[in-house]
Amino acid sequence: MIKKSLTFAIILLLSWSLFIRVNSFSLSQHQMQDNIISAEKFLFDIKNIDNLIVGSSLSKRLETDSLTNFYNLSFNGLSIFDGLEILENKYRFPKNVFIEINVIVRDQNKNFNEIISSPILNVLKRQFMILRTDKQPLTYARNLLKKSSTNKDSNSENEISYEIFQKLLLLQKESYSEKIDSVDMNKKFQKLTYFVNLLESNGVKVIFFEMPVNPELVELRRASYLRNRIIKDFPDNNFIRLPDNINSYETEDGIHLKNSEAKMYSEYFKKKVANIN
Repeated sequence: MIKKSLTFAIILLLSWSLFIRVNSFSLSQHQMQDNIISAEKFLFDIKNIDNLIVGSSLSKRLETDSLTNFYNLSFNGLSIFDGLEILENKYRFPKNVFIEINVIVRDQNKNFNEIISSPILNVLKRQFMILRTDKQPLTYARNLLKKSSTNKDSNSENEISYEIFQKLLLLQKESYSEKIDSVDMNKKFQKLTYFVNLLESNGVKVIFFEMPVNPELVELRRASYLRNRIIKDFPDNNFIRLPDNINSYETEDGIHLKNSEAKMYSEYFKKKVANIN
């Protein structure tokens, strides 16, 4: 019985392995899976990359298709330090690393770090595609069911009512106006300095950039502090400042760009990158 079960399991694994080789797909069920998939692709599939973006959900919306040799290692709901930690363990560094400054206040996610830094599991995932997070058969089956039941346009704007938007914006204004914990921020910037020194000692050019948020947040306490602290602590590094037309960025919820705004900022970012390189 055990022998038959083992044989059946091997047949299933081989069949699924053949299936994913013939059918190219990458699927997830939730936000954290998206993050893990992005990290796995960077660790296992990206051999050489000239330009890397490290950021949060804000810069995740950057459109990198038109950017030459870029990979976006930004994570929804996580910190820039999660991306920098992954980069530290990469055997080959990119030429340029672009670091978003908006969410320096957020700590690393220990659970995420444990998942993507398992030595044994990572060796297996590098060799066997069937173990990758985006190749799970249950996720594939669920996606087929979802396709058969609905057909939504993924490029449409995520419109919300004016009243809900104002409530979300008010929450962001309260958050951006909170008193700065100088002790905690000193620790964050010490950690950031460590990563910047590590990268630069390996010949990497580090460029900071600030993602647009709603104009009502731009000069509030947190945004001003982070902007000025970056300029003060890293005066020799390039810094892509906010675009002059910042009033054009309403955002979905105060901090996340709409699709059309993301496209507009991506064009601005592309021009600034060209001037740096």
